[in-house]
Amino acid sequence: MERSAKQIDVLHVDDNLEFADLASTFVERYDDRLSVEVETSVQAAVSSLHNVTYDCIVSDYEMPQQNGIEFLEAVRELYPNIPFILFTGKGSEAIASEAISAGVTDYLQKDSGTEQYELLANRISNATEGYLAQKEADWHRKVIESMGEGVYVTDSDHVLRFVNFRVRREALPGEDLIGRPLSFLADAQILTEKEVNEIKEGIDKVLAGETEEVRLEIEPGLPESEQTELRLRRIQPNGEDLVLGTGRDITERKRREEELTRSRELLRHTEEIARTGGWELDVETGEERWTEGAYEIGEVPPDADFEPTLENSLEFYHPDYRDDAKAAIENCIENEEPFDSEFRLVTSKDHLRWAKVAGEPVTENGEVTRVRGAIQDITEQDDIDVVTSGDEMVTDVTDDTTSGD
Repeated sequence: MERSAKQIDVLHVDDNLEFADLASTFVERYDDRLSVEVETSVQAAVSSLHNVTYDCIVSDYEMPQQNGIEFLEAVRELYPNIPFILFTGKGSEAIASEAISAGVTDYLQKDSGTEQYELLANRISNATEGYLAQKEADWHRKVIESMGEGVYVTDSDHVLRFVNFRVRREALPGEDLIGRPLSFLADAQILTEKEVNEIKEGIDKVLAGETEEVRLEIEPGLPESEQTELRLRRIQPNGEDLVLGTGRDITERKRREEELTRSRELLRHTEEIARTGGWELDVETGEERWTEGAYEIGEVPPDADFEPTLENSLEFYHPDYRDDAKAAIENCIENEEPFDSEFRLVTSKDHLRWAKVAGEPVTENGEVTRVRGAIQDITEQDDIDVVTSGDEMVTDVTDDTTSGD
């Protein structure tokens, strides 16, 4: 059955089909939100309840096989809260008392006039109003609880007005947080006093209109608790100024950030010891990315207003080697050939350096989109090679002189 936003689905059970159809016609006429389905037996009604969701049940009392009270008891086992109106021609205090004990929502005696149908329509409307409101609230609560985030609402006095299941479950056993001030979280050692004060300040800023959102990072003092990012935003249900807070587990994100920081620190130390650096060229834009080691080799201060590109990076090559470096990069892009060569550099401080520069193509869909490489300062190594060559030359001269004697 397809239902509109305001439609109220009613199941009317009465073994007198003619009366039930007449009642349904009048009820729907008095309130166009009501949509009534008729069943003539308790068995058929129970079967229908398994297949269709109803907002209210209207039932006769005296019916074959099972009466209205027995039907009510069966319904309460399936749906403890659904409105159930006993609409019967057999009225007595005994039946009314039994119905109340079984959990009936309302009790109405059949009459001979059509006014009874208008009265029934009103009883259905009144009975379902609170039920549907609670049903919608329960639906929203289930959505919130399935979000994987803690959700809470506080007022301007920093009192918790709503706390979803996830937050309550992680609080102290048996403690209901709703209605408690935020300071209770510090008293219970769930949060530190500093964190609670930061949350209060955030709530005040949001309610004062100083900012749309406040973000805080906290770590609840609970067993197996995680680092949490709190987001505070202003809401106005029914015109009241409140603050909606959502808490997201950021433990994994913080762990990845710490690992990335350690990796970068390790890379920095490695580059510093080995006097190496890394670089990457975006072929399409000509922009480059350098690691800290590359900046150090070029003697470019970290805070310098310098954005590396292919054009300005070639300026670091000595004029005698600049064309060779450019040709190596172009060949890598055009022919996908890696390179590994030694070049003379001129740093930003006009110091001469020898560097070993290597690069390799990175392809996407058969096209070179980036060139990724490394650079190593080999100035000291090159000086050692020169000295070594000189020593060997001296040795050779000495040997020749000795042989001449």
